[in-house]
Amino acid sequence: MQDNQKKFAASLLAKAKETCENYGVEAETISVMGNPKDAICDALDKFHCSLLVIGSHSRGALGRLVCHNIKLNAYRLFSAQD
Repeated sequence: MQDNQKKFAASLLAKAKETCENYGVEAETISVMGNPKDAICDALDKFHCSLLVIGSHSRGALGRLVCHNIKLNAYRLFSAQD
């Protein structure tokens, strides 16, 4: 199961990078496994990102709340890097 998820993520990120390149935007993509809050914050710290894009899909109220909390934590860490 994890191999399929990794392949799907790699395919999705390759498409996103290609789209960026088509618009003249240089982009790097990464895919990590783990707790989303920790993984995002660790990646921000490790890669010194200048832009962070976090996607989401339609979810119920609880899913939106969890996604919002993850984005908020990432924003706080991202903002603190300045």
